Amino acid sequence: MSCCGQRRQALINPPASLVPSRGYGATAVRGAHTRGVGLRYRGLGPFTQRSSRTGRLYACGGTGASLQVDEIDVESLLRTRLFTRA
Repeated sequence: MSCCGQRRQALINPPASLVPSRGYGATAVRGAHTRGVGLRYRGLGPFTQRSSRTGRLYACGGTGASLQVDEIDVESLLRTRLFTRA
């Protein structure tokens, strides 16, 4: 059983997977960021997808939103046909 000091510390510094994303754009949830590549969203509504390669969560609010995407994830997002290179 953990002591209350450890629980308090977890509330002060929550794990990255529990930190909410801010606004629209690309949100890195875990892993080290390599070089970012700019993509522009062409879809109509909001978009969210978790990368199977890096585990990052990408989210945008609507048409024309631009994202900075980890270079490892670029091809899988382009394959959705919802993104173009910015």
